[in-house]
Amino acid sequence: MSQDKRAVGREELDAAAKSLAAQGKPFDVANIWEYLAANAATAGSKLDLANIIMSVGGAFLVIALPIILGLVADKYHFPAMLTGALSSVAVFGVAGLLMWHKYNLKLAGGLLSTVAVVAVPVAVWGFIHEYLKTGMDYNTESLIIFGSAAAASLVALKAVRFPFLTMPLYGSLWVMATIVIDMVAPSGNGWLFGWASQNALILDMVFGGLLCATAFSLEKNQTEDFSFWGYLFGLTTFWFAWTQLGLGGEAGKLLFVAVNVGFILLSAMLKRTIFLVFGVVGTFWYPFYLSFQLFADNALMLWSSVALLGAGVMGMGVVYFKKRDTINGALASVLPKLK
Repeated sequence: MSQDKRAVGREELDAAAKSLAAQGKPFDVANIWEYLAANAATAGSKLDLANIIMSVGGAFLVIALPIILGLVADKYHFPAMLTGALSSVAVFGVAGLLMWHKYNLKLAGGLLSTVAVVAVPVAVWGFIHEYLKTGMDYNTESLIIFGSAAAASLVALKAVRFPFLTMPLYGSLWVMATIVIDMVAPSGNGWLFGWASQNALILDMVFGGLLCATAFSLEKNQTEDFSFWGYLFGLTTFWFAWTQLGLGGEAGKLLFVAVNVGFILLSAMLKRTIFLVFGVVGTFWYPFYLSFQLFADNALMLWSSVALLGAGVMGMGVVYFKKRDTINGALASVLPKLK
């Protein structure tokens, strides 16, 4: 890219600084222009037709391959499934590396690598059932299977730095944590329905918080988003576990609202919409709760108050839409910058 005269925004410079720091390069003019040139080559292509087609095709592959391999096991037994899974790991893994490193097709390479990763736990499942017929209990078998998926994700991320590869990583960690939590604090309903146990819900909240902390630790010096899926799994686990746990008396409900207001502020500091979504829902839950408590015996007043609250929320949305730059600037000036 020729060093033509154009305005370079603060966000571009911040992104360049993070990228160069991550690569151990000095923050000088030559390296900044090199970074801007690399970005300019792909700036307009993120939502082009080719990328949309590749994304849709990759999504179909990620969803369909485990189902196909499961059907193969059902019809032709585990040796056939194991062969198919190992072949899928090899074929899609090599294809992903070639697309990523040789042909510079990052999206195609990343998606094919993700397909290879989701085939790994299927291969491990087939291997266990075919060669380790030792009466392994269900929880141990599940931990090994999902542990292999997490390990495969980490290996793939070392070779292909594709943010979507963190989805099977965080998803596997979530399932493994849920299994372990049910083993430590059993609910009697199995790990999938462990939310029925109060102790399990508390541990779920701790795990959700740890996932969010891990995602936050990945924010620094990253030009690509490796934190999104960590925040999604972590915040969802924390928030829903707390709501299922029960909010206690009025003090507990007010604490819940205060934490959700904190999520709204965090969304401004981290520039993460997911904190805003959960924060708004949690914050406005309390006025709706009060409406149902105050007007439980008067249907007209109850639904009138709900309608007014809904109109108020919409009004706040309109005000924010029109004044968002001013509001975001005001928040940025008083809140610490975390990114």
